[in-house]
Amino acid sequence: MITHALDAEGKFSGVVPALASHAVVIADFASGRDLDAVVTVDDLDAVERVVLQWQGESGLEVHALEFGATYGEPGHVWKGSEASFAAGQVLSLGDSDQVAAQRVDVYTLPKDAGTGTVSVSIEAEITALNCDRSVDAQLMEYRGDRLQTRDLTLNIPECSAVGDFLVLNNLVESLKIAAN
Repeated sequence: MITHALDAEGKFSGVVPALASHAVVIADFASGRDLDAVVTVDDLDAVERVVLQWQGESGLEVHALEFGATYGEPGHVWKGSEASFAAGQVLSLGDSDQVAAQRVDVYTLPKDAGTGTVSVSIEAEITALNCDRSVDAQLMEYRGDRLQTRDLTLNIPECSAVGDFLVLNNLVESLKIAAN
């Protein structure tokens, strides 16, 4: 789920990564009116996808270390990295300017991106907006033709730790990409 405001003409234009080959997108308006669309995604089996969703200012991010990369090197993929250096990419979706916005980080790796292991971690920067709180999130992994979902609750440390990071390395099983 993502929260976005419509433009002045009442339109939304953007990318919404699929998690099923028969994908349904529902636009839920405050007025109670819903619109939906269905699309068939023929090439979804060509990617591995890790999705983290949450609501509000959680400080959460998805990070991937591709094929032996370390933090700050080419192959360290997150919402702030340069896509040209990576095999995969992280899209950060949702409008943080909206009240209690639904937000999502989506890491997508093509299965033909290379050979080796990709380590994916969930990280949370401790900020004045999330410190000393519990943050609820949902982790989804699309592997092959299967979607696995897991609910998470993170207890963010007290506010004296603002600026530090929580790194959760073992929530996502490493992606192992083999040569075709």
